[in-house]
Amino acid sequence: MSGKICFKCKKPGHIARFCIENDTDTGSDHDSEHDEDEICCECHCPRYICQLSPDHEFMPLGLCVLSIYDICSSLTLNLKVNKGYLTNQRVDVIVVCSSSDGLRESVLRAAGPHIQRAYAQAKRTKSHDEMIALECSNLPCQRILFLPWTPDEKLIFTEQTIKTFLSKAVKYVLDENYTSVAFPAIGCGQYGFDADFIARAMINHIKTESYPLNITITICPKFHNIFQAFQNAN
Repeated sequence: MSGKICFKCKKPGHIARFCIENDTDTGSDHDSEHDEDEICCECHCPRYICQLSPDHEFMPLGLCVLSIYDICSSLTLNLKVNKGYLTNQRVDVIVVCSSSDGLRESVLRAAGPHIQRAYAQAKRTKSHDEMIALECSNLPCQRILFLPWTPDEKLIFTEQTIKTFLSKAVKYVLDENYTSVAFPAIGCGQYGFDADFIARAMINHIKTESYPLNITITICPKFHNIFQAFQNAN
């Protein structure tokens, strides 16, 4: 998960300058040890949590007007491939290819009856090509993003559908101010696409776009050839 704790509302997932709590609150939110009067000019974090060397410049908070995308632009892509299960990933968002029956059902089983009911209800109100995002307390992630994917008969067009799938998921993650996401290896299961093709398409797109996120591609431990394909592509 993101690991960020807001000292204003004490909730995870953001820091105080993005908090929607009332700024006029005069309670314990303004503890002196959490002084945010100065912002780092490089990482844009308050002085007290800046992890850079102390010999660089800070600016008064009032002079610093930044959007979340300004913040993200200063971050870098951290991409890794691991063996494991999507439902065990400690990230902000796990992305599920909802068109994959096996993956979808295994995630729903792991998430529990509450998520199963919420997903079924959402399916009744959305079209087949819409994403469904659900908060989940039973898994290490904060949210599950169910996103459909339909490949094309021609590989060149299938590669574009992979890029679109990734782009939609990343846009959601960034729009929600999250910093980490885990993907499965889409298309290598019931669709039967060559693992090397899928690996190159996913890895190349992520690296080309250089998304400012911690991105994990998680491969089921028993699929050694798929894991090796992604390792080679990375």
